[in-house]
Amino acid sequence: MPDIVRVEVSTQESITTIAYPATTQDRAGVTLILGHGAGAGQTSDFIVRFAHGLAARGIDVITFNFLYREQGRRIPDPNDRLEACWRAVIDAFANE
Repeated sequence: MPDIVRVEVSTQESITTIAYPATTQDRAGVTLILGHGAGAGQTSDFIVRFAHGLAARGIDVITFNFLYREQGRRIPDPNDRLEACWRAVIDAFANE
């Protein structure tokens, strides 16, 4: 069952992540952090099916929404804001 976790990007902004833990006995020991494309968020059918499929094969998966998607906007943020989201998610799950 996926777990929803809020991750702080800055003191005033946070994003939603969804953790899909590996569901097999033979865990690969790796975690894939998966960001969405410009057309759909992390709850798109493709991302959800992909994350579940990898988890079934022993790979832990973390998906997340970029700030613009969390705020209901369609146009992606500049690269520095997109990269801040990646960094925040990496930092949040680095020791798990």
